[in-house]
This record gives sequence, C-alpha cells and structure tokens, in this order.
Amino acid sequence: MAKSKKAYKYRIVEVKKLNHFENDPDELNVSQARLKQPVQFDITTTMEINPDKELIGIKANAVFYINDNNERKELFGLTCAYKFQILDFVKNFVKNKEVLIPSDILTLCLSFQISGMRGMFAALNTRPEYTQIILPPLDPSEIVQQQLSSFKKKSD
Repeated sequence: MAKSKKAYKYRIVEVKKLNHFENDPDELNVSQARLKQPVQFDITTTMEINPDKELIGIKANAVFYINDNNERKELFGLTCAYKFQILDFVKNFVKNKEVLIPSDILTLCLSFQISGMRGMFAALNTRPEYTQIILPPLDPSEIVQQQLSSFKKKSD
C-alpha cells in the first residue's frame, strides 16, 4: 500500500479495555532482581474495516513476560479495541468496490492505540514492581506491514 499525501480528517470514536491481568511475581517464582532485567513482549493485532460506517477497528493484545529456564512466565497483559472514524472514507479509499487504505493511515491509527495502551498499563498495573518495568519501543509500521502481508497471503 502506498503512503498518503493527503491530510485526512479522523477521530477516535471508541476505546474499550477488553481484558487486563497482572500475575503475582511471587506465585510465578520470579525474583525482584529478575524483574529489573529486560522483559519480552508479544503483541498481536486484528483489523476490521467498515467502509459504510467510515470505520477502522483495531483490536490489540499485548503480553509482557520473561523466559525462565525455557518456561514462559506471563507478568501482565492487556487487550483493547479502538475504533477510528475517517471522514469521506468511501470517497478517499474505495475504488471499484475495492478498499485501498494507505499504510501510513493504518500506522497512525495503530500508533495512537499503542500509546493509549501504554497509558492503560500505567493506570491499571498496580504492582509496584511492574510499574518500574520500562516498556520497550515498538514500531507500529512493522506491525502494519506484517498485518498487510498476512492479509495478502489469506486473499491469494
């Protein structure tokens, strides 16, 4: 997908926290010293496009974990859904009944969602040891490209 050169009008119309969890590090047998080391994370996304309602929906699930002796120990995670309305969606993105959204529009939407999720983690995580974990940088354009290549494989 090409990058857009046009400025589009959009708004966030919905933000939903679908799930949040925190596991007790003591119950996971994770030491305080280990929690001060870098953690790993997985993020998965699904996108839904509704041209008639001018909506792009993104559901994201992020889980932060450590590997301890080849055992994955999930520390905390969050699933949330965002909906973005883009004005004049059909006029701008639908050509011959095919939806063509520039990848930078999807990246912009996902970057807002990731930033929002970081804020949700700050507000929802109550364990002091988890509030000290530095969440690693994340490039939303890489996630969008993975999503698009996955979509292309499914539609081939």
